[in-house]
Amino acid sequence: MFKMIKINLRKIIRDNAEEIHRIDSICFPAGIAYSFTEFTYLLKHINQAHTKGIKGFIIEVNSKTSGFIIARQNKERSEIITIDILPEFREKGYGEKLLNFMEQFLIKNMVKYIFLEVAVNNEPAVNLYTKLGYKILKKIDAYYPGNIPAFVMRKKI
Repeated sequence: MFKMIKINLRKIIRDNAEEIHRIDSICFPAGIAYSFTEFTYLLKHINQAHTKGIKGFIIEVNSKTSGFIIARQNKERSEIITIDILPEFREKGYGEKLLNFMEQFLIKNMVKYIFLEVAVNNEPAVNLYTKLGYKILKKIDAYYPGNIPAFVMRKKI
């Protein structure tokens, strides 16, 4: 017997700051996770009508918030600021679905390049981004706390 899975994607609004801060705090350790103040700042002008600025979406699986993505768009380029999937929803394709949705949204807004930074030791994320066509541009030493280096990756869309 198959269990029906209902997936919903919705825009992040300012009132979601506490919810996404809680998720980010679960997904990333202190020093990497954003503070509540940082989320409040990011969400101050999120998803406004103009095409530039901060864009974000929440993914819900069977009506449960499962993760989110936030990007910053500046004309023809965009940066994925963060993508978070709660541990119990990982390795089920939801991160890929969320990233694909954001990419399609950005394509409609005339973005040509998407950039992101990822810890070199975050193999699941590096593998996902590579699978989706992101290329490593460079490595930045000691980017994250604990002297963890990061890859800067880019996708031409």
